[in-house]
Amino acid sequence: MTELTIATHRHAEFVPITDRVQEAVTAAGVRDGVCTVFVPHTTAGITINDPVPELADLGIGQSCQACGPFGVLDSGRQDVAYQSWHGHALDADLLKLLQRY
Repeated sequence: MTELTIATHRHAEFVPITDRVQEAVTAAGVRDGVCTVFVPHTTAGITINDPVPELADLGIGQSCQACGPFGVLDSGRQDVAYQSWHGHALDADLLKLLQRY
């Protein structure tokens, strides 16, 4: 198992780690299989899609988080037509937009 330490410098920040994870997998000699990335922190997360570049450039990449006022789940915004998803209110249009990037 390889452990990577990632430093952040702002309250909400996207830190690309793909290259570091790829280097760790390559260094381990893995050619086939599954790579698991785990974050043991309650306020950090991993995304498999890059944030919308325009939002990241403005320093508001946190809007890509799953829950909360700018998220795809349970945002509580009045201008969204939500879909029911496992007991949550899903903003499917925002999710589709984020999945494109």
